[in-house]
Amino acid sequence: MNRFFRSALFPLIVIVLLVYLASQTLMRGGGKEVKTTLSALIQQVKTQPAEFKDFTFDPNKQKISYERQDGAKGSVSYPTPQAQIQFQNLLESRSVQFDSKGVGSSPWWSILTSLLPFVLLFGFWIFLMNQVQGGGSKVMSFGKSR
Repeated sequence: MNRFFRSALFPLIVIVLLVYLASQTLMRGGGKEVKTTLSALIQQVKTQPAEFKDFTFDPNKQKISYERQDGAKGSVSYPTPQAQIQFQNLLESRSVQFDSKGVGSSPWWSILTSLLPFVLLFGFWIFLMNQVQGGGSKVMSFGKSR
């Protein structure tokens, strides 16, 4: 078992697992969403406003998420903030419920996401240096003979 941890396969498995976990955490898929165009969605709201249950605007991603009365969910992107305002006015005139997410994110989250890759790379580098030196605390003692 000790031989496995010293082989080149172990760090490779660790890297693959870290990349997989990071991709699952940061790039979550919200299930199956129906993609449509903004013009098609506007037309549907004009003709059948009672078919929609709720709309959520996300200004950070310029995206509108919606849910129909039958439980189907979908999303559409809008080009400009003016398009969002026009669509909100349409929803208000048809008495359809909508909500908006806030602009910006937590400063702690932005610091964590910017520093986490460097911390992981530094930790992995220390791990590799320990493996090359044969373990122990001889990480930076490359001038000494045994």
